[in-house]
Amino acid sequence: MNPQDYKTIIFVVTAVSALIAASPALQRFLVYPQTEFFTELWLLGPEHMAENMPYNITRGVSYNVFLGISNNLGIAHTILSK
Repeated sequence: MNPQDYKTIIFVVTAVSALIAASPALQRFLVYPQTEFFTELWLLGPEHMAENMPYNITRGVSYNVFLGISNNLGIAHTILSK
């Protein structure tokens, strides 16, 4: 082997070693934070309480219930339906 081949091997080994040594520091910048993304959905009774849900309903009588939705996905989604 000539000396130029050794320079290439030394360069590759040095570059790989530098990336391995720098990987903990690079991880902070290259990896997205690990958080839970979810959407909450809840149904509340007339006084905005879960305990006061109407359970014995009859036909023709109006009941007030409240639907709550919370977006914890980190981005806004718009869903349109007809």
